[in-house]
Amino acid sequence: MNNLPLLINSIAIIGILAPALAEDPANWKHLFDGKSLQGWDGDPKFWKVEGDAITGTTTEENPTKGNTFI
Repeated sequence: MNNLPLLINSIAIIGILAPALAEDPANWKHLFDGKSLQGWDGDPKFWKVEGDAITGTTTEENPTKGNTFI
């Protein structure tokens, strides 16, 4: 069985991912502080922080007329 296509694909994937894996975590920008919606632009009628996650909720009492994004 010829494994050459698998080898070529594996090398290509490593080549694509290597720069991202080599990035220094000290340069990363945190998108969410785990506590608040500071820095986010979303309607607080639908978006809130629960635990350490951003959650969006609609209900019959609090419907949305379409998609809402944060």
